Amino acid sequence: MDEKKIIVTLILGSFIMFSFSAFLNMAPEGDATYYYTLAENIYNGRGLITDYIWNFLSKQENITHQVNDHWNPLISIITAISFWLFGESYIISKIPFLFFGVAYVLVVYFIAKYLLGDNNIAFLSAFLAIFYQPIVLRVPMIDTSILNAILSSLSLLFMSIALKREKFIYLSSLFAGLAYLTRSDSALLFVTLLFSFALMSLNRKKINLGLLAKCFIIFIVVISPYI
Repeated sequence: MDEKKIIVTLILGSFIMFSFSAFLNMAPEGDATYYYTLAENIYNGRGLITDYIWNFLSKQENITHQVNDHWNPLISIITAISFWLFGESYIISKIPFLFFGVAYVLVVYFIAKYLLGDNNIAFLSAFLAIFYQPIVLRVPMIDTSILNAILSSLSLLFMSIALKREKFIYLSSLFAGLAYLTRSDSALLFVTLLFSFALMSLNRKKINLGLLAKCFIIFIVVISPYI
């Protein structure tokens, strides 16, 4: 099957599917409420603050406090950007997640193609991803799951490519940093990158510390706004 037709089919199919999903009248869960509230505060010029305490582990001194206790803010920043572009509303907040759903399906296709080398199998993998229930259910909510899956998958993909073409490890580090800004547990991607670097060094029988240092700098620069 021609790749252009595959990509167009996947974009149209996922857009239609996730359009129905995105605009279902679903009440947001606790996480989605948190991200939406933070996006409202960013949009209204109040910055990265929230007006309630959602856990009692971080021992905040005030009910209104900086969001530095657990959930990272990239999702809320993206949602706030959609408010600036189209106006503030719950429906508008779902627009970025509709496109994340489409991007997720395309990422599945290109990863499957890279790993298996077969357009038809890659197309089948991506087509089935359109109906993957956890993604379909997450599109209606402001949630980290889809964007984190995209960024983490791209980081791992470029780690794999870097075993043969080492400069791709820079892209792996970049996407690991962006994934961290989405979910704090994505810091583990940089640990995985260190193992990938060790494999690269074994394959080449040479340790390129300069390469590792640049990866670390890229990662730190990306996450620096939230350190």
